[in-house]
Amino acid sequence: MDLFICSLGEPTALLTLGILVLTVVLAVVSARAEGRGRVVFRLCCALPVVGCLIHAAFLAPLGHTGMLTAIGIGAEVYKVYVPRAILLFEGLYLGALLVLLMMLTAGRGWWRRVLAVGVCLGVAACGTKQVLEDINCYDRHNMTHLGWTDAFAATVETMREGYILREWKETDFDALLAEHLPAVEAAEAAGDEAAYGAALLAYAYDFYDGHVSLIVPHGKSGPIRERLAGNDYGLSLFTLDDGQTIAVCVEEDTPAYRAGLRNGTVIETWDGIPVAEAAAAVSCVYPGYGMYFPVKENEARYQAIFLAGKGGETVTVGYLDEDGAAQTAVLEAAGSYRMRLGGALSCFAHDWIEDDNFSTRMLSDTCGYLRLEAEDDGTITQYLAYLHDGMYPQLTDRVSDQLTDLAAQGMRSLVIDLRGNEGGLNAIGAAVSALFSDEARFQFAEGERVDGGYEITHTYHIAADGRWKDLPVAVLVDQGCCSAGDGAALFLSQCENVTLMGLTPSNGVNQNNGGECYLPCGYRIVYPVRLSLGEDAKPLIDTDASRETRLPLDVQIPVDKAAALRIFGEDETDDYALAYAVQYLMDKEG
Repeated sequence: MDLFICSLGEPTALLTLGILVLTVVLAVVSARAEGRGRVVFRLCCALPVVGCLIHAAFLAPLGHTGMLTAIGIGAEVYKVYVPRAILLFEGLYLGALLVLLMMLTAGRGWWRRVLAVGVCLGVAACGTKQVLEDINCYDRHNMTHLGWTDAFAATVETMREGYILREWKETDFDALLAEHLPAVEAAEAAGDEAAYGAALLAYAYDFYDGHVSLIVPHGKSGPIRERLAGNDYGLSLFTLDDGQTIAVCVEEDTPAYRAGLRNGTVIETWDGIPVAEAAAAVSCVYPGYGMYFPVKENEARYQAIFLAGKGGETVTVGYLDEDGAAQTAVLEAAGSYRMRLGGALSCFAHDWIEDDNFSTRMLSDTCGYLRLEAEDDGTITQYLAYLHDGMYPQLTDRVSDQLTDLAAQGMRSLVIDLRGNEGGLNAIGAAVSALFSDEARFQFAEGERVDGGYEITHTYHIAADGRWKDLPVAVLVDQGCCSAGDGAALFLSQCENVTLMGLTPSNGVNQNNGGECYLPCGYRIVYPVRLSLGEDAKPLIDTDASRETRLPLDVQIPVDKAAALRIFGEDETDDYALAYAVQYLMDKEG
């Protein structure tokens, strides 16, 4: 509710409301628009378009002329560039264009009355859409007119004021500026856009907050990845639960394979340094793949993967051969590690899950499956649920009906898959979790900063439902489950019949975004500016400076060598984590 009220005070919302008021006034006076008054009336109908042109000139990000989007025409899909302002403010601009139809309503006649009412309703619908979409993106700052270094420095100062978790995470903005400014200055001096993007990415990474991220424009990720991935030596690396690091993603006719390394080979040293020590020193700075790590143990899972690209023209690898004897191999670089790194990251995240959001199916004769890939059901009703203290009974009923269909097919247990869930609204996860507990519960609270701490201003709740409170449920999470996805994991984990499990804990964030700094070259840094609090008036899920997860797993899915070879194998249909969850539930069924 606080976010909604706050967004109403922003320029975009004020212009939207102004257009709606003008439209209603025009509808009332249209019948009296005669003679010279008709000319004035028509000029007034054009005022919203003029206002939107001014809005686009001053408020729309000037440095972002277009965004790549897909448009379907029949069976064909075309990729086109659309002005960013249209995509960000389509509700506002469409409403302004609708007002032009008011010109036809000047004078008397029943059809003019009908058209006037229709335009009013259309403008109201467009305005509502715009305001609701701006709830989480209302604090925009345009630095595109500045030089690269000045824009970065301005962003740091803007975030110093606006970043909502600076005390909670003990963020040192002076240290961040000192650490990353030299790289930004060097990139500007060289005119190197990829280096500039890499420097901005490293800055965002050091917040250890999944909501502080760099948005890279289309077509610019590739050069940054080439710069950051490192060299390909023909293998990737992964650290097992027992601390051993093994080779994975080894292919034939690569330096690693020719030197005798295979998938599963134990690696002991990397360029003369114990491999665990070398991996611990690696930062996983990389565009895409959700490489932001509020939870330290999640970062540790990925560091060996990134280590495999670190080295010069050659790298010396110490390993154990098939007989367990220590061997050494000098591997020559064979191009960029980018493709092998991307493959390894995709394997570990298993990011080719094809099930649609809210889709269901049977995994076995007795185990059902519900996919939640985002806390978004694509309807305006979810926003109304947010305004109604987070209550969304329509979705609760809808999901219950889906589970009833699965039960008719023999379901006696259920896997809810939250892996890769990038969030949305907490009301979605709350509505689903209501099915598994018959107790009304606290959902989350909005709040404000007071003297470096936080105070609750409004609370939201989860309704008591409990229709499926006796159904054994396994909830799968991973590093890519963040924001409202984290919220869904929390709400579900509070139910007695639910077991939270994963290869890693979830991301560890649940604040509300809203801050956006637009920088030169099309880059954009986003960050949270509004609070999502627990009953103790502390951030609901977000990690503090310790980076310890505040949403621990009930079951850590084990990864030994055999499991790792499955995870990084070539069979995309082999989903190790999902198979483990199904077996866990089958064992509980007895």
